Amino acid sequence: MRTETQLIEVCQEIGSIAGSNGHFTAGLARLLDNGDQPLLSMTVGELLSLSREYREVFNRIHSA
Repeated sequence: MRTETQLIEVCQEIGSIAGSNGHFTAGLARLLDNGDQPLLSMTVGELLSLSREYREVFNRIHSA
């Protein structure tokens, strides 16, 4: 994948957090607050991975 394309996709995914359900963003923020490192110390990859994992759990719980 070209770096430019990857950069755009990463930015869109991070930006989508702001447009998410308030319950989702609050839960993700709590998860980050309770994590081992501050948000601004995380790599982009770490943030995306945590967000993806949390979204899967969130959607599984709230789609039932």
